[in-house]
Amino acid sequence: MSIRRVSSKWKKTAVLLKDPQIAVYVPETRKYNQNNLEKMLNSHRTVYVKPEHGSHGKGIMRVEKPNSSSDETHSSNESEHVLHYEKTKKRTLPLQPCIKRYKSE
Repeated sequence: MSIRRVSSKWKKTAVLLKDPQIAVYVPETRKYNQNNLEKMLNSHRTVYVKPEHGSHGKGIMRVEKPNSSSDETHSSNESEHVLHYEKTKKRTLPLQPCIKRYKSE
């Protein structure tokens, strides 16, 4: 059996979802857009936007839903975020919820 490296996260996810025993462990994965981001943040509070091609955690963006009961505020350069969003709009980036890490005994 030959092993071939596949860099596309969409292709990897599609292969994993074909096996029912593995599919139950694959996190919900959607295409990154404003609507999907809002839906996932409402369900999960923290999500990750990942580069389609990449490894070792490079290029991953963590997005958290603001806690409305918190008095703490954070400020950032809004134009920088708009520019970054404009760059990502044309790409099909995977969007996944933050999942709890498994801790062995």
